[in-house]
Amino acid sequence: YTLFNSMGSTTTYLIDNCGTKVYEWNSNYRPGASVYLLENGNLLRTNRLDSTAFTFGGAAGGIEILDPSSNVIWQYEVNTDSTLSHHDVEVLPNGNILILAIESISPQESNDNGSLVTAERWSEMILEINPTTDQIVWEWHAWDHLIQSSDSSLANYGIISDNPGKININYAFRKDGTDPDWMHANSLDYNSDLD
Repeated sequence: YTLFNSMGSTTTYLIDNCGTKVYEWNSNYRPGASVYLLENGNLLRTNRLDSTAFTFGGAAGGIEILDPSSNVIWQYEVNTDSTLSHHDVEVLPNGNILILAIESISPQESNDNGSLVTAERWSEMILEINPTTDQIVWEWHAWDHLIQSSDSSLANYGIISDNPGKININYAFRKDGTDPDWMHANSLDYNSDLD
């Protein structure tokens, strides 16, 4: 079987290898980029919500679980002026859900961390949500793992090649370094060996 949701459609399809529709779910939202069939027959999907702060491919803002009759049984939003979920989610063995998101970092905070360019940055983060309580039970921020080799007075100063577990704040996709989407993830996965 193949499970998919075209980017412009609110309908998610499950088809067989001959292209015959086996099942469908209907949502009130276009997808953010990911849909997953859960073991109990429910559908976990990302939702593309309106965002005034962020515009890029894979932007979402919401997550929902639909039952086989397309009823919303759970939903969650990461859609503020400073954060937005995007692309992917992952269900953990304990039932919690990992959410891939970005957070806006101000030009001043970028400079305070050794950025050579005064510009807003969108930094990746991962949130672990307990869907029973809607509480964030764990989070990881790429911004907490920066290194730079320009200003020795800053705490994140170091030799970049000696720190493979750190992210060079002065790496950028565009040559001038002003693209706020300077690091960009499309998916995440759970490593059961390392938990």
